[in-house]
Amino acid sequence: MAGWLRATRFQPHEDQQSVIDAFCNGSRFLVCICGRRWGKTDLAAELAGFILLQQNTRVWFVSKTYELAEKAQAYLLPLLHRLLPQAKYMVSDKKWITPWGAELWLKSADHPDSLLGEGVDFVLIDEACALSSQIWERYLRPTLMDREGSAMFISTPRGHDWIHRIYEQGQTGVEWR
Repeated sequence: MAGWLRATRFQPHEDQQSVIDAFCNGSRFLVCICGRRWGKTDLAAELAGFILLQQNTRVWFVSKTYELAEKAQAYLLPLLHRLLPQAKYMVSDKKWITPWGAELWLKSADHPDSLLGEGVDFVLIDEACALSSQIWERYLRPTLMDREGSAMFISTPRGHDWIHRIYEQGQTGVEWR
């Protein structure tokens, strides 16, 4: 990961570094509930880019709507173009694919049926607090089962909701599988 961050010239601030450290130490679920302009999407893009270096990996970037996913894609595009120039964007599928078989899909939670049926290595859930807990429990969590995938929840705070409960569960130190 350190080599990737040097290559991308990403300089995480202290709190971002603690998330990177948790990721590198094998934390399966990462929760970033932070204020605006903290750098949640930048950090998520860096982790996604690192994962996409591996062969045949599948990463989903899930937002409440495709419109929000496409806005977030603006963070990913420069990174993908600069460091993964061989990646091609398939407009009809809303996915990037590399020659080594790694895929980055833009997904919308407002069409939950589109979240069925595939195994995923890493799910980035953008503005997780804006989504129903059912999206996580019924649609996204099961996609991680067969590949033993992981997830990152990024969101601005919206009170003590389902994502806050997931955050608190992670703070107990009990391994969450």
